Amino acid sequence: MFAIQDQVVLTNNYEKVIPKNPIAIDKCRKCGSKGETIQRISNGCAQLVTSEYESRHDAVGKILHQEIMKCTVREREREREY
Repeated sequence: MFAIQDQVVLTNNYEKVIPKNPIAIDKCRKCGSKGETIQRISNGCAQLVTSEYESRHDAVGKILHQEIMKCTVREREREREY
């Protein structure tokens, strides 16, 4: 997690900029567009939008739904006690 925050994950952009590797190619491995950075991988790559981002979005939605339902059930149980 800290490596991602510090942007020291070995991406093509990191390989080109930090160690200044002259033969490194700064292109996204999935879609081939310029600039494979952490920001691009996490929310900007056109190839990942159709699959990975959607499944991540759906997983978050499921978790939120479960937590909301737990709170709702608890409130109803408290109302029944009185």
